[in-house]
Amino acid sequence: MWFLISILTLELLAAIAGTLYIRKRRVTKRSIRYLVYFLWLTVFVEYVFGLMPYYIEHIPLLVNLKNGFFSTNVWVYNVYTIISGLFYIYFIEQQTHIRWIKGFLRVLILLFICICGTQLVTTDGFFVEFHRLLYAYNILFVLIAVILLLYDYIMTDEIIPILDISISASIGIFVFHTLEIPLIVYRYIDSISGRAAFILYGLLSVACLFLYGLCIIGFILGLKRKVD
Repeated sequence: MWFLISILTLELLAAIAGTLYIRKRRVTKRSIRYLVYFLWLTVFVEYVFGLMPYYIEHIPLLVNLKNGFFSTNVWVYNVYTIISGLFYIYFIEQQTHIRWIKGFLRVLILLFICICGTQLVTTDGFFVEFHRLLYAYNILFVLIAVILLLYDYIMTDEIIPILDISISASIGIFVFHTLEIPLIVYRYIDSISGRAAFILYGLLSVACLFLYGLCIIGFILGLKRKVD
């Protein structure tokens, strides 16, 4: 339970910190504003649909949903996987400066859309079981995007603060998706040993800590820079 509570808390704190940042700084950069909106979407998905099986099990008014469409949240996370992959690649593309990298990332977005559409049409069980292949494409494409962003920063002369929100979020995205690679194989924790499950839970906790923690740090430092 501590694992779930810690992740939900980090997600909520990141969304709140981002909201304070864009409101007090009056941020107009679309990618940063969309990042905050995406964080709130994540909070909504986790708190509403992620906990839906728990709500159905413990809230008497929802007992009729026990055998219905909302009794499982797998389909929600399949859809969320598509949305998150598209957003992360878009966010990274917006931070790049080299023209060919921007063009390549836009093609990557279109390719990801085509792959997701094909998988949705040709694969049975999209709404009843976790789609591991889609999850793997998500991780692969996002990691490629972040590596290209790092190359972009190396090749350009622009000096960007290491803890600028765009940088800190990109680092968090990279670490998050790198640490999620083992989860492609061991997606269902119940099917593996207790020790392996503990290790995977730990990896996911660290991944979330990097992603949302770095976002929180970036937003807070952004607020402090305004005061200065």
